[in-house]
Amino acid sequence: MPDGFVALCQVTLVGYAAMGGVFWAFSDIVMRSLAHTDADAAITVMQSINRTILRAAFMVVFIGLVPVSVVIGIYGVVALDGSMAWLVGGAATLYLIGVFGLTAVWNVPLNNRLQPLDPTAADAAAFWRQSYLRRWTAGNSVRAVASLAAAVCLLLALTGLAGV
Repeated sequence: MPDGFVALCQVTLVGYAAMGGVFWAFSDIVMRSLAHTDADAAITVMQSINRTILRAAFMVVFIGLVPVSVVIGIYGVVALDGSMAWLVGGAATLYLIGVFGLTAVWNVPLNNRLQPLDPTAADAAAFWRQSYLRRWTAGNSVRAVASLAAAVCLLLALTGLAGV
């Protein structure tokens, strides 16, 4: 196994774990805090977060892990055997589908529905309380679990490769 591939998997593992930590903290701390805040203030904060995150370093890692996941996934399935192939391929798949894909089909559409709302409008508060908060947090929690599971898969593969 080339050292470069092992190093790429190590860096990717750190990225997956970091993404999982961010998503977990967001679901467990930020969204829980916003749930105990007046709807208009919570909507305003979330709208600000959704604008800010597009220009944050977070996006470099979040999107950068997509091509890296494709590379390690393909290489893992083609060049590795048995459980190592499954673990590396599974890690890549967890990130690509469980994190990036879910973001595209679940969290982003909810954000796009929230973004244009007037936070002081009654329909905005109803959307926040009855739909957005619960659904967005559920999707984000799945992203946390998928990211952390991807990191664990790579950890298991790397320890297996090292003979540990």
